[in-house]
Order: sequence, then structure tokens, then C-alpha cells
Amino acid sequence: MSATDALLARRRKEPPLSEGERKICRDYGGWTNFMHSMGLKPTDADDVAEAKAIIEIMAHHE
Repeated sequence: MSATDALLARRRKEPPLSEGERKICRDYGGWTNFMHSMGLKPTDADDVAEAKAIIEIMAHHE
């Protein structure tokens, strides 16, 4: 996670990620890029929850 993502995570309460989820997140260039690639807004709590659900499923199928 980049320093920028870490700072933004504190502001928007980024959910904790498992090691597999973090790997996927890194592949997308960070949490913010992952969310944007899914068409979600990192500042919207409902979108953050949806992104967490998506990344959990992706990590489960890796």
C-alpha cells in the first residue's frame, strides 16, 4: 500500500484486507485504483463495502 493509499485509508476507514486481498489490491495499483476500476467511489461507505465484498470473492477464487 502506498503512503497516499494509507493516508486515504485512515480518512475513509478502508477495511482490513487479508494477504490475498492485499496482493490483488497491489495488482490494481492500490485500493483507490481497485475501487475506481470497479466503478466505485472510495469516499462512499457503501461503495467501500461493495469493493470489500468483490475483493473477498476474487481472493477466494485465486
